[in-house]
Amino acid sequence: MQRIVTVLSTKGGTGKTTQTYNFAKWLGSQGHQVLLIDHDHQMNLSTAFGIFNSPNTIAGVYDKEFKDPKILNVSKNVDLIPGSMHLGSIGETLINRTMREFILYNWLDKNYEAYGLGKYEYILLDSHPDVSIISKNAIMISNHVLSFVEPSQFGGFDAMDSLKARMQEFKSEAVVPRTQQSYVTADTLFVGNKVAYNTNASHEFRKSVSEMKDVVAVIPQKELFNRSTIEHRMIFEYEDGDQRNTKFFRDLRIEYGKIKQAIDKPEEEGN
Repeated sequence: MQRIVTVLSTKGGTGKTTQTYNFAKWLGSQGHQVLLIDHDHQMNLSTAFGIFNSPNTIAGVYDKEFKDPKILNVSKNVDLIPGSMHLGSIGETLINRTMREFILYNWLDKNYEAYGLGKYEYILLDSHPDVSIISKNAIMISNHVLSFVEPSQFGGFDAMDSLKARMQEFKSEAVVPRTQQSYVTADTLFVGNKVAYNTNASHEFRKSVSEMKDVVAVIPQKELFNRSTIEHRMIFEYEDGDQRNTKFFRDLRIEYGKIKQAIDKPEEEGN
């Protein structure tokens, strides 16, 4: 069963791209076929894989002035449609376009077989930290929206409340006129990220989110994550011979397993 997940937040700097990179490579290492779509004009996911300037990007989905996207193999069992720096400005031109939130949906429907998309068990879209027209296109095709939040006021609970409100607003807007049922079926899942083991703020954060059903995992804080994207290596590649971080790697595998379990569930069971 294929699962499509939009990775999204309403605040930058939460580590969503770093986690998307490592989670996707972890899924690939487990034998799962993964397609990543860099849906952010900052292109951080593409650059994490060493792709800086591709002529065939996601921009081709939204604007025929650009070349059609191409799928690139970037890691074992992991493929990527690269991002484009033009995606933000393209989004601004779509404001008056009819069915503007269905552009990606219609492209997938038209090109599903031609691009061989059926082989992927997971399609993960790394989106810009907003709920713009481009982000809404990603949400429209998704089973789940996955958001990484930090143990802080603005990056944590405020960000969670903001995204929940924006998702509810979008669901209320995107409805079938005759039945008033929403086209948006994605539920919203949260992952605590950059959570230290030994600070008061992190202890309070862990305690609070343990009671929230939509918080599905908590990722430990580690500077090694930043190194992994800079050096284009999955974080578990640093594990061999590292006796100091045994607990970290063990805990991370458990938390990644929890994320996978949550997104494998049907939408109605996801919360």
